[in-house]
Amino acid sequence: MTTLQSLSPLQRRALLAALASPSHSFTRQRAGYVAAGAYPKANRSQALQVETFTKRLMLMLEREYLVESDQPGFPTRFALTSKGLQLAQAIAEAAKGPRAGAA
Repeated sequence: MTTLQSLSPLQRRALLAALASPSHSFTRQRAGYVAAGAYPKANRSQALQVETFTKRLMLMLEREYLVESDQPGFPTRFALTSKGLQLAQAIAEAAKGPRAGAA
């Protein structure tokens, strides 16, 4: 069973990136998998920094049933499962930490 404590920091960053995406998913780009909607389609003259995640990491998350792929052979999209969404929300809540003045 996957718990918040058993996730690596990279897995946590990937889940938070998917949570921030409108469709809660990753799409395949030339550099790896990025949160859907984070990679603009228009060409720009300035460098754009987007966090990419490897297929290896996506398959690790898929083995834990946190994401599911659109096709088994060469996935172009990974979407959060309900378990992955709940865990990502728990990570986001834990990142907020205790609020100042809360008793």
